[in-house]
Amino acid sequence: MEKRGFVKRIIELNKGVSKNILESKEQKGESYEINLRLEDYGSIFSDFDPRPHSQRALSDDFLMEAKKISSDKPYESMELVFLIPKSKKNEKIEGVIKKRLHDHFKRHYELLAKDVRGTFRNGVGISFVGALLMTIATYFEIIVAVGNPLMKVIGVLFMPAGWFTLWFGLDEIFYTSRKKMPDLEFYEKMHKSKITFYAY
Repeated sequence: MEKRGFVKRIIELNKGVSKNILESKEQKGESYEINLRLEDYGSIFSDFDPRPHSQRALSDDFLMEAKKISSDKPYESMELVFLIPKSKKNEKIEGVIKKRLHDHFKRHYELLAKDVRGTFRNGVGISFVGALLMTIATYFEIIVAVGNPLMKVIGVLFMPAGWFTLWFGLDEIFYTSRKKMPDLEFYEKMHKSKITFYAY
């Protein structure tokens, strides 16, 4: 059986009636950043989740495709446009789906933003501890350890611990936080976007 993938079910608009709809909107000065065609409303959601549209989990394929298409788009005037077959179009369902999508994107944006802030603060705190350990090590080696071998050993032990802690904290600030930025930017774009359905 052919795999039912989102890429096969949802297509970036590029021909036929889909293209005509977009061109008519562009002539009015409107700009649509993400344009996707659906077989049905269920294409947006996970096949394994039987719950109603207001609670149903979004399809991983849909999220990956939306992320790929939106990666080079600006934050301003982002619009997510779905084309649905005229025979299946239902404005009541669309209202529920719009709310579900906005709620999903907003919740994940807020969670990621909180996570990034927490990672940054954690990195700053760890870096401070590392710098403090290095200061203590220097103090022991230069001042306290004069004529006292035990204190010198303590200073020697504190120095690598300080270096390790400092660099771990900086890694949290500049690397771990940065790895999360693409997802954060995606959810920020999407939760601010306008969602529209058109029949074809």
